[in-house]
Amino acid sequence: SGQRIMLNTHHINTTDMPIQVNDRIELYTESLETIDTFVAPFWHSPPNLYIPTGEQSISHTCEITQDLNFLYIMGHMHEHGRRFYVDHHKLDGTTERIYAVEAWDPVYKDVPPVTYFELDSFRILEGESVTTTCIYENTSEVPLEFPAEMCTTIGIIYPAEEAFECYN
Repeated sequence: SGQRIMLNTHHINTTDMPIQVNDRIELYTESLETIDTFVAPFWHSPPNLYIPTGEQSISHTCEITQDLNFLYIMGHMHEHGRRFYVDHHKLDGTTERIYAVEAWDPVYKDVPPVTYFELDSFRILEGESVTTTCIYENTSEVPLEFPAEMCTTIGIIYPAEEAFECYN
């Protein structure tokens, strides 16, 4: 009780006429004694996204400050995105690509490809980092900025009761 929940929904109108939409959500409460593990969102996004005209590559790195177990990870860009990558930089000095979309489709803005992990199979340790790289083709005559375009990695982590947000 006393907590706020914010929902963000998108609707695609494929007609040339206005449409009326209605969103509905049903929430149920559960006794704390019945919950084994809490999950929370992982969010990695640049603070000041700026995309000049032409083909551009934007990368930003998040330093991980606590051990994180992941259930899934996905990318988020809009219609100017062309490719999306997430690289995991490990403590032993190696790098593993954990998410790759070689041909970003504008429909992925709302329904991106998702990489799922089996329970306890993928962890990023405190002191490691992730780098998100977005490749764009800005065909407009002006630079693009947030919120017209984005370069965000989204995931679900556990056990966690608070979001892990990284804006750099």
